[in-house]
Amino acid sequence: MIKIAIPENNLIICDEFERMLIKFPLSKETDKVQVIAHKGKFHIAYLTDGRTRVNQTCFDLEIRENICGILGFFIKDEQKGKGYGKSLYLIVEEIAKYFRCDRIQTSPSGQGLSFWPYMGFDRKCDIGIEKML
Repeated sequence: MIKIAIPENNLIICDEFERMLIKFPLSKETDKVQVIAHKGKFHIAYLTDGRTRVNQTCFDLEIRENICGILGFFIKDEQKGKGYGKSLYLIVEEIAKYFRCDRIQTSPSGQGLSFWPYMGFDRKCDIGIEKML
């Protein structure tokens, strides 16, 4: 079971996230998801080794109103080019839909400059680019 830190009054979210993340080919029992609810926003972090973001596959999201913001999205170098980025992104999209977001936004850099258009991000927005859901 993936370890999920979430307020107890949101246990349904816990079950939903585990169902979503179990689809990721690299998911394992030591993975961690942290969900923080604060002032109408949700902050969601997924860590594949359960420790830090350094040299690991992970994502960091902020859900506010109808927007899912990707604050961080990283794939280990040895895992790139094998479809893991797309698989992980599809989970991000599923989470955004779960929260009834109508768009996903990110501010790409580095290798992400070519990845995000491949995932359908084709509109410019205040922070970078976005995809309508």
